[in-house]
Amino acid sequence: MTAAVIITLPDYTGDAALSITECSTYEVTQNPVSGTVIQDTTTVTITVTDEYGNSAQCTFDVNTDDNTDPVINTCVSNKEVTLDASCNYTLPDYTGDAALSITECSTYEVTRTCTRHGHSRYHNGDDHRNR
Repeated sequence: MTAAVIITLPDYTGDAALSITECSTYEVTQNPVSGTVIQDTTTVTITVTDEYGNSAQCTFDVNTDDNTDPVINTCVSNKEVTLDASCNYTLPDYTGDAALSITECSTYEVTRTCTRHGHSRYHNGDDHRNR
């Protein structure tokens, strides 16, 4: 149930926040390079090298934050069940049901909540009974 948050690094060598003081010609490079696909927090190193071979570096982290809600594409269908002689029914765990289809780009957990309708009794394995 894990998928990756995928981000393509942009070119940070011309970023407006990058401030360089150098009186000779220089080159700015970044590692990992622009276009690199990352899936987790990645440290980017900016290197400035002047025409004489002198260099300076700075680093910063690019964080991959997933702020998109998961999408339930297909839910488990309604079920008709038969109560036992004591008017109970043990609710199976549908969280791993093959009919359940979810789109999500990071780790997620499927949970279940029981809601009682009418006056019937049920038992979901967690001993929630109508008394």
